[in-house]
Amino acid sequence: MIESSSRILDSTDAKLNARHFFITGGSVFKLNSVYKLQPSALIKYTPNSPITVDVNVSLIMYDKIWLGVLYRFNEAMGVNIVYNIKDMLGVGYAYDFPINGLRTYQNGSHEIFLRFDFKGKKSSYQSPRYF
Repeated sequence: MIESSSRILDSTDAKLNARHFFITGGSVFKLNSVYKLQPSALIKYTPNSPITVDVNVSLIMYDKIWLGVLYRFNEAMGVNIVYNIKDMLGVGYAYDFPINGLRTYQNGSHEIFLRFDFKGKKSSYQSPRYF
């Protein structure tokens, strides 16, 4: 038993607060002057839970519009679209749906998001943000 904030936590609470580990990687390949291809992967691990692997592929057009697909091994599939309004501002939509036994209980999830990129000092070298 662990005592915290005058409350006693049992082993169930401790499991809910387990440390999560994430490994991600990807690359961007220039196809021509308009299109870029961005494959990426994310591996998630939490003790006493199965490892989750996400594989994503996005097509980037004019560095403004991103169209992507996602596959979460044995769990879900999804699609997303992002529109970069300015260098520092983007808006997007994502939808994923289960492909495992959960599909009988839910129809998937929708996500609408705003992306803000707070840049620091200007430097002579500018690196585009893809991840």
